[in-house]
Amino acid sequence: NLSLPYTQRFTLPTKTQGADFGATYFPNVTLIDNGQEIKFPIAPLVSILFAQKWRNGTPYRPVFGSDFVLSTPNLGKVGYELSNDDRAVLEEIGINPILQDMVVLGNGTLLQDGSPLKDLHVRETVNVISEEMKPIAKYFQGKYNTAQNRTIVKAKVDTILSRYLANGALKFADSQVDEFNNSADVLAQSMAVIDIFIAVSSVNRKIVLRTTIG
Repeated sequence: NLSLPYTQRFTLPTKTQGADFGATYFPNVTLIDNGQEIKFPIAPLVSILFAQKWRNGTPYRPVFGSDFVLSTPNLGKVGYELSNDDRAVLEEIGINPILQDMVVLGNGTLLQDGSPLKDLHVRETVNVISEEMKPIAKYFQGKYNTAQNRTIVKAKVDTILSRYLANGALKFADSQVDEFNNSADVLAQSMAVIDIFIAVSSVNRKIVLRTTIG
């Protein structure tokens, strides 16, 4: 109640506080230990799902939907059974619901400003691509910023991007490493610029099933 004279409020983080780098899930679950139900935080179980997709060689895949179910020995039940109305409220503020069957049914970061980074799989894809580009940047370091070297670097970048396009993680990708973004002013600073342009593929959040009777 903001009309009362409270001096502190609990709020979700802002973009400057790193909201697009974080995600939260609800509710917690219970574990069964010697016949007793123990309340257990959800974070370790969700983290296992993220680790599994890396081990499976699909780090860009969204942890969202029926393929991603919480699983651990002695897993009990969710701490609270969410209704459709509950889910709508939670997703509105960037909290990802866990259903009664332990399915992860949310794909949001804590950033809710309408930008693509409000979706967790977008943030992950950007992170993974950035990591893959680091060796290319290291390769370019210490070399002359010539047209030939820029062509080599662009080819390396495009090879990585083409893989993401082929598996559907990206719907558009391009790069620029030429004399336009590596102008005389850039060269005068002993610097090189690699520009990458991407559009991450969207993920189905809602399914509309229509039946037409003729």
